[in-house]
Amino acid sequence: MSPDPYDADLSAAREAVGDLGVGLAVWSYRREPDAHARRAANDALDAIDAAIAALHRIRARLVTEVRRADDEAAVRVDELLALRRDGPRSSRPGAANRPTSTAAPGAEAMRSQATPGRRHGGDPP
Repeated sequence: MSPDPYDADLSAAREAVGDLGVGLAVWSYRREPDAHARRAANDALDAIDAAIAALHRIRARLVTEVRRADDEAAVRVDELLALRRDGPRSSRPGAANRPTSTAAPGAEAMRSQATPGRRHGGDPP
């Protein structure tokens, strides 16, 4: 079993938040002048930066995966809609010679979900 691709960044975010708690606690109970508390404040700021960086990496990976999954689902929807509309490829005359749609994946599914009536900025269908 391969490791979870989110583990490293999630662990980094959790560790940074833990460090943030310590730095904030030291800063909150400072007595001026307090060089130790000032270093703790800097450490807290570094922890915030580290947590944000880890969360941004997690977000970027998740957005990529969600978009890929949506694209794959749109392709499957298009295939199912074509099958429902046209029947199995093997039973259609000339199916092998028929050009495939040049529309973006999922376009057929989006058209089928459109609201009936006037098109946006155009004539009635």
